[in-house]
Amino acid sequence: MNDPLAMGAALLPQVQPGLVVYDAANQRLGTVRRVEFGTADPTDERQQAREAIADVRASTTTPADD
Repeated sequence: MNDPLAMGAALLPQVQPGLVVYDAANQRLGTVRRVEFGTADPTDERQQAREAIADVRASTTTPADD
């Protein structure tokens, strides 16, 4: 049986800035801007995830027309 953690560990080094990112529906989301490795602290990882989601939302939201 395949170990998802081992598979993820093998794939993560292949993620580089500029890599095109698609969602599950094969819609292009954008490109990777930076790659950061988390810590062993689950609380810190949750905060990093929240910040990353906020960054994605900020970069993909179209400003309202004034």
